[in-house]
Amino acid sequence: MENEKNYNHITKYENILNQFDQKIQELAELLRFFEEHSDEFVSLMDYYHSNQRQEDLEAENRREIPVDLPRGVLSEDAIYNLYTDYREVSLKMLANGTRFFKEN
Repeated sequence: MENEKNYNHITKYENILNQFDQKIQELAELLRFFEEHSDEFVSLMDYYHSNQRQEDLEAENRREIPVDLPRGVLSEDAIYNLYTDYREVSLKMLANGTRFFKEN
């Protein structure tokens, strides 16, 4: 038994490998979504700054829009918050990628 070696480190690194492999696959899928739908996001941002949205806000204030119509895009902060979240996540991904290449 004195010569029996402890291989717990293999289990530790196997778990790290599997966890990172799964997360990389999930991240790749999410990145594909953002690549494939970037035009839609740009369109949303264009709407946010458009005369059409201003007209829609005015119609909302006059209570012309049906109450059962979802209209989160007309809220004060929804699109802006999405933009800032998108920007923050993008900056974190850039910083993480830069750190990875500097350290490896």
